[in-house]
Amino acid sequence: MDRRVAKLKENKRQLKNEIKRNDKKLYKLFVGFLIFGILNWLFWYNQYLNKGILCDAIFVYLPILLGMIFFYFKFNSFVKYYSDTTSVLDKIGCFLLLSLMGVMISFLSFGTVSDIIFKSLMDYSIKDKPTEMQSYTIKRFIYGSGGRNSINRFSRIEYYDSGEHEGNFSLSKFDGDDSDVIRELRNLDNHQIKKKKLVLYTKEGFWGIKKIINYKIN
Repeated sequence: MDRRVAKLKENKRQLKNEIKRNDKKLYKLFVGFLIFGILNWLFWYNQYLNKGILCDAIFVYLPILLGMIFFYFKFNSFVKYYSDTTSVLDKIGCFLLLSLMGVMISFLSFGTVSDIIFKSLMDYSIKDKPTEMQSYTIKRFIYGSGGRNSINRFSRIEYYDSGEHEGNFSLSKFDGDDSDVIRELRNLDNHQIKKKKLVLYTKEGFWGIKKIINYKIN
């Protein structure tokens, strides 16, 4: 009996040590993937037209799901340890928390890799395609000011075409040309802004998705 109790205690101690190691691994993974995702967002931000449900399903939702499955089996003991509670409410809360963590880590890791793959495939598919030009009516300009302690990278132009199909075009504060346009539009009232046109230069890639190559405001 004493031997069995001692073995149970030893197993429990080993499990706790494994959980501590997994905690450290998860923290390092999260920080690493967070930096990876931010760098991708800052230095390789592209805009597209006609991205539909199929594109989101394959390049966004599917990678996140695969990432959650991968990390579940990778850190199975971690999940079991934190979900092994006596209270039903605690189990529900633990399940929701672990699910949220799984989505975040999967989005930052598998999601970022998938985003890079999508942009690489799109750049390859438009390599020899002609540039198309289309003019849109500007509906309004939204300046991204952020809060007192935050930075909003993007301002936004809402536009629509002759068929009343609406869209959004982002302007980055970190881009010199975009900053000039932002300053120009901020000095105009809404009535003056609506008189202007947004011209988008695009190249069409796979699935009819168009990458925005350049733009101008007329």
